[in-house]
Amino acid sequence: MAPRQSCKRTNRLAAALGPVCLLLLLPVGPARALLGDSDENFGLDGNLRTVTAATVNYDYPMLFGPDNASDGLSQSLLRLVAGGSPAEWLLYELHAVQSLNFSSSSASLTLGPGLFAGGATHTRYRAATLRWDWAEEADLQASLWLDRAQLKFVLPFADLTIGRQAISFGKAYFWNPLDVFLAFDPRSFDRDYKAGVDALRIDIPFGDFSGLNLVASLGRRIGGLGSTVDPDDFKVSWHGSALMARVFTTWQDWDIAVQGGKVYGGYQLGGAASGELGALAVRAEAAYQFTVDREELPNHLNLVLGVGHRFENTLNL
Repeated sequence: MAPRQSCKRTNRLAAALGPVCLLLLLPVGPARALLGDSDENFGLDGNLRTVTAATVNYDYPMLFGPDNASDGLSQSLLRLVAGGSPAEWLLYELHAVQSLNFSSSSASLTLGPGLFAGGATHTRYRAATLRWDWAEEADLQASLWLDRAQLKFVLPFADLTIGRQAISFGKAYFWNPLDVFLAFDPRSFDRDYKAGVDALRIDIPFGDFSGLNLVASLGRRIGGLGSTVDPDDFKVSWHGSALMARVFTTWQDWDIAVQGGKVYGGYQLGGAASGELGALAVRAEAAYQFTVDREELPNHLNLVLGVGHRFENTLNL
């Protein structure tokens, strides 16, 4: 690497990390909303999450280049959350996300794991992109996108949610065969926020611990690297959309759920159970997917079984 190129990358890293360092120097105080109250008509809040790493490379030119220079990596997400409840029967929520990724090694921008869940590359079950990639170079990527935009209507017999929303099915750890709507990457350690999908959801309660979930989600066909085959917004297809039904209840202290319907690229039928066997906590999920074409995986079964125990000293194993 030429000295001028190395200096240029150092300047880019300083520009990427500068705002983060300034925020870390701010005085620490009690957590409160930036503006208003989301339990009332309007509230605005947000957070900044960042991971920074550096490596001192050993002598291996095939991997690190002829000069074996040290590398730096930074991944940051700034999320602004607006929401409120102007009436007892109406709630709304908006999430705007700004991402900034820097790496002196261009390969780590695309090959590294997603440290933060809900990155801008999520496009499945989204009829509209609602994203602006305003910087995309070999060592620097920056994007701004709308991660959630939903309205929730609280009706006497059901809850109706429309718009870009986070939907989670299943209770297994790390891998969730039933969670078809942008499940967390097993390598993502930050799971406070899940990416939203463009959907209409109806939740009908049967009792305190049982009910019916109906989800209709609009989506487009996705290419191999996560990009849409047709870049135009609202070019939805049956192949990329979903129509799911899920029934859940509690039986003898066990939580049981069964779901099925149209998913991306095919159809799914599955079930889950979670409860206790003596001193062991048990979580089980299974789903069989029927594929409609050979562009996707062939027909297959996903099965997850997890056991655990919580000790008196609060250790969870």
